[in-house]
Amino acid sequence: MWRWCCSTEQERAAIEVDRKINKMLREHARLLRMCIIGESVALFDIS
Repeated sequence: MWRWCCSTEQERAAIEVDRKINKMLREHARLLRMCIIGESVALFDIS
């Protein structure tokens, strides 16, 4: 019973970590896109 409780606790923690990583990756992708768009705009400004 205790082991089952523990594993459920670990699963919950793992899901929480996955959620945080996914959120971070989404944020990073958004920043990266903005950065790439910014770079493209900067390149067009130069030419």
